[in-house]
Amino acid sequence: MSKEEEIERQRRRRRSRTYGFFDHGDRDLYPRRVHFADEKEEHVRIGAWIRYIAEMSIPAIRSVISLALGILATGAIVGSLIILASTSVRGMSMLCSHHVLPESSSICRNAWVKPQESILSNLKEDNTPLTGTLYELSELTKMTASLDFIGLAMHIVSQNLTTAFEDFKQNKDAVDMKGDKTFLRLAHTASHTQKLLDALTDQDAAYRHEVVLYEEHGIADLSDTFNQTRRVLNNSTSIGIAALQIALHTIPYGSQSSLSYNILQQYHHFFQAQEENTKIAVFLTTESKLSIQEMIANLSQLHHLLTNLSNDRQNLCPHHQSSSAALCKFNPAPHSENLETQLTALTWLHDVVKIAELRYKNLYSEIFKYRVALQEEVQGYERWWMANRRIMSLRKLKQILAMEERQIQGFMALVFERRGVVEKVYEDMMSGDQEGYDATKWRLEAAMQAKKFDWL
Repeated sequence: MSKEEEIERQRRRRRSRTYGFFDHGDRDLYPRRVHFADEKEEHVRIGAWIRYIAEMSIPAIRSVISLALGILATGAIVGSLIILASTSVRGMSMLCSHHVLPESSSICRNAWVKPQESILSNLKEDNTPLTGTLYELSELTKMTASLDFIGLAMHIVSQNLTTAFEDFKQNKDAVDMKGDKTFLRLAHTASHTQKLLDALTDQDAAYRHEVVLYEEHGIADLSDTFNQTRRVLNNSTSIGIAALQIALHTIPYGSQSSLSYNILQQYHHFFQAQEENTKIAVFLTTESKLSIQEMIANLSQLHHLLTNLSNDRQNLCPHHQSSSAALCKFNPAPHSENLETQLTALTWLHDVVKIAELRYKNLYSEIFKYRVALQEEVQGYERWWMANRRIMSLRKLKQILAMEERQIQGFMALVFERRGVVEKVYEDMMSGDQEGYDATKWRLEAAMQAKKFDWL
């Protein structure tokens, strides 16, 4: 086979191709055999853009990563130094509080290092934060028979005065109701006093019988928490708990997991929850007392008027003077005696409310005092960079918790005893039997005349 024939044969075996020299849009429209001469140039151009973008972006990304790593490293170093410094300060504070370092040294006298006494450490042997509060609440509980019925007592007085006013209206010429505003002032004051005493009765009963006992952060919650803490203390070794407390008070933020902080926080929540209710009770007792005082003053003025009329009647009526005819038909003496009885009842009410005001003011003072002191101490535990409080000894903690348990048990026993008596009276009054209501009313009237506070 000649060379020319071989070349021709090879040429025929080749695949036919068509070359395009320009891009005319969508290449999918052209046969697959069409190859564009400028395709290589296009790939080169795209690759150049990719390389350009990469060359510009990679240094920027490297800078951002380096900056982020630098910030993280700086934060880690600074944070470690701060934690180390804080731990060192709190450790020196611990050494000062345990007299390892002399308290007179400059280190221990430094404000950052000097340990602060806990409010619980400064309590007397037989005192706890609840001692004053439970005492005032106990004194108020002993007055339950009076405090729960001051609204009813005022209602009785108002009814008696209404009856007296009706008699006065029938003899207005003798009593001179039209020219004297004493009756009008007395009626207005009586209505205002009734509203105040009803509000005080509701507030006092709700607070003493429910809120302070069973609502969140009340005495029941406090007692449960303290009993759990006592069980932990009794079931664990003293050395292990003491070592744990020292470690927690040395590590930043660790003191917030300590027993001292937990107990202080529970006390703080309790006093914080009671403050607003006692403030309202102080306001209502004060306003009620002032309103009763005004009512007593107006009623005393009316009583004085009737006493003078009674004396005038004795002097004028035997002579049958015409100017005194109206007075001679009206005998003010029985009404004067009735008003004197109501004055005695109002005086009893005034004394009850006055004592309640004193108790609530003392209670509010106790609550406010401990709330402020405990809030400052609790916040001191939460400031991890400050020197720690002195760690309370486990003996002191156990002593406080044991004392609280005895105080709370005694108080709750008194509450249940007085509540049982009052609830029995309420059952008799609400049974639908008029005799039960009248019997309670007469007993209350007798107590007011005898000036007895504990009449049940």
